[in-house]
Amino acid sequence: MILNPRNLCHYLLDKGYLDAAAVVNGLFQIKQIASRNTTFKISLPDGTGYILKQASRNQSETTESLRQEATIYWLANNDPDFGALKPFLPTFYHYDAGNHHLLLGLFAGAEDLHTYYYQQFSFPVEIARQQGKILAAFHTGLAQKIEKRPAARFFQKKLPWIFSVAADNPYWEGKGREVDKQLVGLVQQNQEYIRFLEEIKQEWQVDSLLHGDIKWANFLKSGTATLDAPFEVKLIDWELADLGDACWDLAGLLQSYLSLWAFSQGSNGSQNDIMAALNPSLRVFWQTYAAERQYSKEEAQLQLTKAMKFTGVRLVQTCLEATAKAPYLQANVVKNLQLGLNILKHPKEATSILLGLN
Repeated sequence: MILNPRNLCHYLLDKGYLDAAAVVNGLFQIKQIASRNTTFKISLPDGTGYILKQASRNQSETTESLRQEATIYWLANNDPDFGALKPFLPTFYHYDAGNHHLLLGLFAGAEDLHTYYYQQFSFPVEIARQQGKILAAFHTGLAQKIEKRPAARFFQKKLPWIFSVAADNPYWEGKGREVDKQLVGLVQQNQEYIRFLEEIKQEWQVDSLLHGDIKWANFLKSGTATLDAPFEVKLIDWELADLGDACWDLAGLLQSYLSLWAFSQGSNGSQNDIMAALNPSLRVFWQTYAAERQYSKEEAQLQLTKAMKFTGVRLVQTCLEATAKAPYLQANVVKNLQLGLNILKHPKEATSILLGLN
């Protein structure tokens, strides 16, 4: 069954998630959200509601990624060994494998962190602390447990696509649009990047459950923090979940900070002012994560340096993704590309100078 705004209410009524009065009286709102799947937001008058994701039937990539996300939600809600995931996931209601439908709860009053940070230019350390705890919770011990479950067959331990881009991506062969060729030309002027990419690829380890797409836009926060009621933070969009290197997820978060720093230069103050605003949040995130993982001082330094290398790779990947949607090569893409290459050259220095972390 292919769902649309006209038949969605009848589907939810049939499944018992809407009552007849709500359907008859129109006591709900449906909004389609742009995403890699067909996604609907169903809002009810009391502020609650649902998120329904529907994969395209004729696209195996989207059906597999939706199944992957559903697997994470099922494990969190049905297997005690994965109970640590549940507090920071939206409510899981239903997965229809035959029709590729995933029904989740709407996180009432929530705002994604990308929107919040760019609009407010405020970086509460309490949010960073929760992010450190969240990432540490699913990075610690769950990969080994998944290996022992039937669901292990769904986790293919894939390397992120950026690690094979030099070999088979058409952008790198000059076959893309003009804007793609421009970006390729900028990268190919620095052949060190290919060497760095191959060296870092050798450092990849399958040691953790990965979210796979960590970025501010995939964190939702609700509420205004007080001593009695801190921010509540959820992590959404687990479609790229896999088993892999925990540093890739760390790099996703670090890259979000650095992208804002690069993007905001000249608009919200000097470089130093911007990084000074970000540093307390960065420090609390890393200190919390390292403490939750029980790293020794030496382990923490090794992991942080490795995560910084992956951050350089992640920045270049983000540039390629952004260019695929843009009509021309934008200035902030060039900034992020140069930043990524500089980090790959000097990861330890970048950790100290850019992030203020030791």
